[in-house]
Amino acid sequence: MSGMRIKLVGMLVALFAMATTTSAAAAPGDLDPSFGGDGRVTTDFGGNDPARAVAVQPDGKIVVAGGSGDFELARYEKDGSLDKSFGGGDGLVTTDFGGNESAHAVVVQPNGAIVAAGSAGSSFALARYESDGSLDKGFGGGDGLVTTDFPGSEGDAARALVVQPNGKLVAAGWTSPEVEEPTRFALARYDAVGALDKGFGGGDGLVTTAFPGSEGDATSALLLRPDGKLIAVGTTHIPPFGRGSFALARYDTEGSLDAGFGGGDGLATGIDNQQATSAALAPNGQIAAAGGWESFRVARFDSDGGVDTGFGGTGALFPGYPGTGRLAYAVQVQKDGRVIAAGYVNDDVTGKTDFAVARFDTEGLLDESFGGDGMVTTDFDGGGDYARAIALQPDGKIVVAGTTEGSTSDFAVARYEGTPPPPPPPAKGAFVPGPPPSSSGATPHGKAPYAGKRIPRKCRKLGSKAARRKCARKHAARHAVLR
Repeated sequence: MSGMRIKLVGMLVALFAMATTTSAAAAPGDLDPSFGGDGRVTTDFGGNDPARAVAVQPDGKIVVAGGSGDFELARYEKDGSLDKSFGGGDGLVTTDFGGNESAHAVVVQPNGAIVAAGSAGSSFALARYESDGSLDKGFGGGDGLVTTDFPGSEGDAARALVVQPNGKLVAAGWTSPEVEEPTRFALARYDAVGALDKGFGGGDGLVTTAFPGSEGDATSALLLRPDGKLIAVGTTHIPPFGRGSFALARYDTEGSLDAGFGGGDGLATGIDNQQATSAALAPNGQIAAAGGWESFRVARFDSDGGVDTGFGGTGALFPGYPGTGRLAYAVQVQKDGRVIAAGYVNDDVTGKTDFAVARFDTEGLLDESFGGDGMVTTDFDGGGDYARAIALQPDGKIVVAGTTEGSTSDFAVARYEGTPPPPPPPAKGAFVPGPPPSSSGATPHGKAPYAGKRIPRKCRKLGSKAARRKCARKHAARHAVLR
């Protein structure tokens, strides 16, 4: 019996060690080895192939878009291999509008159709594809392609795209008037077949917006609220800050500026001397924006356009990269409110540039459960690696797409372990097992409740709201233990 007992104990120890090793290997921020073998995939279209957008289909397949000269799309299986059912049997699609084109945004419609947006020459450009990657002949002029020129403009470019529940598409970017005037925010809405929607804007489906006193405005992100309103996020260049400021504009469902946003004119600005490259909606309606200028900057705005001063995430300084070359290019918000930003960091001494990903908690502080200090970098063994887009999978994993540069540039995709989303709430009336109530006043998880009681004097003296909250929680927990 003693021998059997020893064997049983040995088996349990081995199983525990395996479980510990597995969980350690799957820590948030680690590369996911089930994707591409080591969490990284590169794809060569045969030339210079920068990737700028990514979307995850409901079936888990990943669509990446970009290109230089043509629209280029690649679709990957869940394991990172190219999807042979997409395109010409190699998982790749190249689309020529007849000039110089590049894709900057991609969405997957509920029916499985894929729409990419960007620029063709000096025009907005959209292409819609069937689920197998063939151009959708029912979109545009029968060839699946649409281009749009804004009146009186010498150059237009789309940089963001959303699909509305009714199937309409809204693209956003910038337009440059012919007369020597600054660039402006530009939006265009299309119906389900790619025609400009006459019910949007001034009856032509187009909207342009100039920020007062600006020397140039450009949209880099477009958000669709649950109520149908649109929020364009980008950069405005208002003197004396030549590098720009974060800029937001909110529109009603017909394309008019929403007077309930910003200063009563639908416009809001903040975070001076920085550029905004991307934005995402939080579950509570707040707006996370990322960008910087030789900095990896993240900010959060309230739903009315005011800067959320309770969000302390001024950015991330990645260890081992002493230079000023750093920029956040993409941002997403998890269901629990944590913010993930991706971009690049460059060591200006060695010239080394890598993917950079950082996660912030709901108060804007670096989330140390991610990568050990809230930050991770990834090298694709190229001359330079630049992350440009993020998508979150339903299982919490994080897909980041961008470019790796060597003799030419290729698509580069990395997938990281994330935090699985919480289980859905139990059905009404369902029995939820759990420990009996505690008589000590502690919660079932052993944490002391803190219901807004008096904040200690030492905490009230701290400068930021986030620091005061953290201090108060520590005081409450210590008080519960001593009690």
